[in-house]
Amino acid sequence: MISQGFAWWSFDSDLIDEHSLLERAWEVGMRGIDFLPQRLWKSAKEIGFEVLTIDGHPSIDYGLNNPLESATILDQLRTSIDLAHENGINAVTIASGLRNGIPRTVAIETMINTVLAVSHHAEESNVSVLLEPLNSRYDHPGHQCDTVEFAEEVIRGTGSSHVNLLFDVYHVQIMQGDVTNRIRSCSDILGHVHTAGVPGRGEIGLGQEINYRWIASLLKAIDYGGWIVHEFVPRAHPILALNEAYSVFDNEE
Repeated sequence: MISQGFAWWSFDSDLIDEHSLLERAWEVGMRGIDFLPQRLWKSAKEIGFEVLTIDGHPSIDYGLNNPLESATILDQLRTSIDLAHENGINAVTIASGLRNGIPRTVAIETMINTVLAVSHHAEESNVSVLLEPLNSRYDHPGHQCDTVEFAEEVIRGTGSSHVNLLFDVYHVQIMQGDVTNRIRSCSDILGHVHTAGVPGRGEIGLGQEINYRWIASLLKAIDYGGWIVHEFVPRAHPILALNEAYSVFDNEE
């Protein structure tokens, strides 16, 4: 059975208070949370949740691609890795930042060097560093790492087992499609998976174009052992949406 969780930012809602959301999400079967505010870590852990990821640096617009930002990003990454290690958190996420005229080759070389500078620290701390390609068509205009291949080149360039791919099916479908073959091609560096419906970043059942039951069966077929984290914005009540999402990936067929 694949372990499932949810992203706090997308399910935090006026329809339910924070502690009820935690308690009821646990009842649904969710066991991990991405991007949970630090003030809620204690409450979540008391229920039994794993806090899965935190931001490695404050802004996705100012990321690892810019040589002028490298020293600042390095300090931020080291601090985040320490925080994750001290609190039993699995991973920190990183982003390339905006293109801003930075050539692709320069961006990739800068990102590899920056990640390499913290990779040993991440390995010693048993904290993964996750690079996520983001779609630049709608949600993140100008973002440089917007394809799986760009992220792969950075990740493989580090040669570290603790630097992995955060494969967000929503972003990949919007930018590239061919999700099945891209999951297969990067299965050895696949560290984390996010879901959301396309178009609109809503629920992952009917009413959107991605067949998530197929994605679930594919991840089982490649023996993916990481987390599925739902990062969509529910149109209905958050718990109803989480229950539906859980059932998609809990299918044992």
